[in-house]
Amino acid sequence: MEVEKDLLKIRLDLLNLAKEIKNVSEACRIMGISRQHYYSLFKAYQEKGLRD
Repeated sequence: MEVEKDLLKIRLDLLNLAKEIKNVSEACRIMGISRQHYYSLFKAYQEKGLRD
C-alpha cells in the first residue's frame, strides 16, 4: 500500500511540475520519466481524475 501511495505522489508531482513550468519535456527530464509515459498519465488523469 505504501508503494502505491509513493507512485501516485510521483505521478502527481510530474503532472504538477509540467503544469507549473509549462514544459513537459523539462519536467520529464527532471523527474526521470519518459514523455510517452507522461502523456499516458496525463490522458488517464483527464479521463479518470485522481482515481487509481
